[in-house]
Amino acid sequence: PVKLDRVEAGLAPHDLYFEPDGGGQLYLYFGSDEQSLPLYDLMGRVRDADIKSAPEVFLGRKHKNPGHLATTLGSYRSALFRLLMAFTVLLLGIVLVRLIRRRLME
Repeated sequence: PVKLDRVEAGLAPHDLYFEPDGGGQLYLYFGSDEQSLPLYDLMGRVRDADIKSAPEVFLGRKHKNPGHLATTLGSYRSALFRLLMAFTVLLLGIVLVRLIRRRLME
């Protein structure tokens, strides 16, 4: 048996560094297994002093990404088909209403 005198746990820090374009509100989208993470070489552009002086922020409530319609290509196809069907039904409804009005006017 091995006898341990001392155990020390360590954890490497994980920081997210954002370079905002417009100065507006930032959103963090996560959870997609299909996307690969972008790789940026920030070591030459970010100094330790800048990282230490950066404000600490916290994540807010979870929100659904409004720009993400579906998770797979099949889901996109299904969503597009439903949109096309809704448009067709709307168009048919307009044509029917105009036809009924025209018949009533005669």
